[in-house]
Amino acid sequence: MNDNTFEEEEEEYDIGKVLYEFTSPEFEKKERGSSWFILLGACVIAGVIIGIFTDSLSVILLAVMIGFVYTVTHNKKPNEIHVLFTDIGMQWKEKFFSYQEIETFWIFYIPHQQKTLHIILKNGKSPRNITIQIKSQKIQKIRETLGYYIPEDEEKHEGMQNLISRKLKL
Repeated sequence: MNDNTFEEEEEEYDIGKVLYEFTSPEFEKKERGSSWFILLGACVIAGVIIGIFTDSLSVILLAVMIGFVYTVTHNKKPNEIHVLFTDIGMQWKEKFFSYQEIETFWIFYIPHQQKTLHIILKNGKSPRNITIQIKSQKIQKIRETLGYYIPEDEEKHEGMQNLISRKLKL
């Protein structure tokens, strides 16, 4: 009897010459004080009361789940993600995207508050939008590296959903 064991080999591929690389937190850790949690508690209680008066179990469950999720995720530390820009594409979260797969990019910057790189992939690619925190990296170096291969959407600005999320520290 022939006893063959197959080991799964990592697929190696050429990612090209590395032009710029950095590590980035998976998400921005927002500092929330006790007043934020008091307000969250008040919203949860209001949601439960509204659910009781409207006889809606789904509203009650939604309010409790939102409160639970935000309380639990408050202590979660973001993982560090390695980001590489090469002469043929970019690597992010163990995924490689050639520049032909990227539609555009834009950088959102508010001094001393937020610096994020937004990559928009072409239709049919998943994920469609990639947001990368660029806390200590040089914006100009990223802009020059990516701008050589793909167009920057200089007209792009922060969307209403992101603005609300940032202001409410969600």
